[in-house]
Amino acid sequence: MVILGFGNSDFFVALKKLSWIWTSKIAHKPFRSFRVGLTRYYLPEENFENTNGIELAMANIYYLRFATTQDTAAFNELIAIFCRPRKWNWWWYRLTGNYSGDDRIAYSSMKTAKVAKVFRKKLPIGYSFAMLQYFESMNKQFMGFYKEVFEKDESTKQLFANGEGWIATLEDVAKDGVHGEFEKVCELNAHTIWMYLKHNKIKTDEQIRQLERNRD
Repeated sequence: MVILGFGNSDFFVALKKLSWIWTSKIAHKPFRSFRVGLTRYYLPEENFENTNGIELAMANIYYLRFATTQDTAAFNELIAIFCRPRKWNWWWYRLTGNYSGDDRIAYSSMKTAKVAKVFRKKLPIGYSFAMLQYFESMNKQFMGFYKEVFEKDESTKQLFANGEGWIATLEDVAKDGVHGEFEKVCELNAHTIWMYLKHNKIKTDEQIRQLERNRD
């Protein structure tokens, strides 16, 4: 892979030099980590394996903002949400029974905002676009697997088009009380949340079909 060696503050100039990125789609983790300054940042595992609910929700909000407005700040927020340093004692967590499968430090909106500014100035654009395609590939696969959940009626399409529906989904799961309050739900693995929603949707749809059959 070609990695251009300049910061993405010259975003649109760099974009013209990256014609290869549109013809060479990235479907798997393109690299394990990268270094910016003295800090090494690690990518998420494939298929959102170690991605929690709030990470996925916020990533989609910033992704939609970037896609609709070409806001480079949103682009860098998206990358910073997923690419985080390891915990200083990551090896210890692997030895405990509570290991979540994620060596990266916990997601924090405040830390992400600071890192995004660093990425905007110092992260080579090639790394950014590789990560963007990696995210897009995983996101498409994820939404396809849970398509029953993402099929919304006309009254909620605009909500999800703006990205706010991702947070609303976490709030709805928290209201059910099965997985705890909102903060707890945010920390759950994304697949745990959307599998729960998928099963609920399938059961609800079957109940509706049964009622319709009984009416006939």
